[in-house]
Amino acid sequence: MLRPAELRGTYARVLLSTPELDAAFERVVAGGAEVVQEPTEQPYGARDLAVRDPAGNRRARFAFSRWG
Repeated sequence: MLRPAELRGTYARVLLSTPELDAAFERVVAGGAEVVQEPTEQPYGARDLAVRDPAGNRRARFAFSRWG
């Protein structure tokens, strides 16, 4: 089976937002995801993370800590 990087397909982005970012992080890591970026406060008001699932897909989630 080819990994997504080997398929040279199209690029798509789906943003997933959750109010419980730390709990989501723990669940996906427990499910076998590779950590790309631990939950991090960003200067633009978001807190986000990134993981790579067992199939090689990069996935990100975020939560806004402030608006503006």
